[in-house]
Amino acid sequence: MDQKLRIVRDMSANDKTEASACLESPKPVEIVTPEQLAENLKVPVSWVYNHTRPCTSEAERMPQLKLGKYTRFRWGSPELTAWLHSLEAR
Repeated sequence: MDQKLRIVRDMSANDKTEASACLESPKPVEIVTPEQLAENLKVPVSWVYNHTRPCTSEAERMPQLKLGKYTRFRWGSPELTAWLHSLEAR
C-alpha cells in the first residue's frame, strides 16, 4: 500500500514540474482576434480575413486557430512568425 502511495506522489510531483516548465516558457503566446491581429500588423481587417479563407493557396494561408465559428491567432507563435517571414521573402 505504501509503495502505491509513493508512486502516486512521485507522479504528481513530476506533473507539477512539467506543468511549471510549460508555464515558464521564454516567449508567451497571446491569443488574439482578427481585429487585434490587423491592428498589430497595421493592415485592414479584410486583409487578415482574405489570408485565412479556404480559397487562399496553402502557402499564402495564415496559420489560425479555429474555435467553433471563431477565428483566432497565436500572436508570438513560431508558426505565425515564420509565415510573416515568408511574406518578406516574396
